[in-house]
Amino acid sequence: MAAMVFLPVMMLVGGAIDLLRVSGALAEMRQAADSAVLGMANMDMESTPTEQFEDHAMKILKANTSANAVWRESLDAQFTREVKLNSRTVGAKVTSQIDTMFMGIIGVSSIPLEYETKAHQKKQ
Repeated sequence: MAAMVFLPVMMLVGGAIDLLRVSGALAEMRQAADSAVLGMANMDMESTPTEQFEDHAMKILKANTSANAVWRESLDAQFTREVKLNSRTVGAKVTSQIDTMFMGIIGVSSIPLEYETKAHQKKQ
């Protein structure tokens, strides 16, 4: 009887551990993406070339993540900027995935992470 209960309990406990890891990784990803967008908002967007703008944004993003972040290996980010006469908007869409430790038992080997953020400034 105890053996029949053991596997479902292990799957529940292991799934909870994996979901806690995902939650922590997503919180770190959000903080890093928000920092990158705010850093980009302070740049001179009118005269900065797109490649240099995106490179700087990626540096800010990576600087705000821990070096051993499990989602950093599969990190992908797209950055946007829009400059108008009296306002400007910058944005980032960050995606990654985190490998599961326990949910692989039920066939879930990784969980995707995605976060999108924008900052808007008005000139006065």
